[in-house]
Amino acid sequence: MRELTRKQQYVESLLKKVEAEQIILQKVVLRVEKIAQLFDKKMPYEEVLSELEDKKYTDARYLRSKGMNPTQVARDLGMSESEVRLVAGLSSPP
Repeated sequence: MRELTRKQQYVESLLKKVEAEQIILQKVVLRVEKIAQLFDKKMPYEEVLSELEDKKYTDARYLRSKGMNPTQVARDLGMSESEVRLVAGLSSPP
């Protein structure tokens, strides 16, 4: 029975990791779609870059609120750890 409980906990931890990776992939897809708009000339590049930067900060706050450590968030979003800590400490916009 103890072995079964240990395996169940292991599977649950794997599922949490998969969920975190899924969130990151969804966010990457959204960024790629925004960047693709640059090539379609539908949106000025300054606006796309501004949106991407804002999204990165929102993503950092979200991932930190879900318990991901600053090192992982920084690596996933291409930010410095201190930037992640600073942004995560800011309140979300209304």
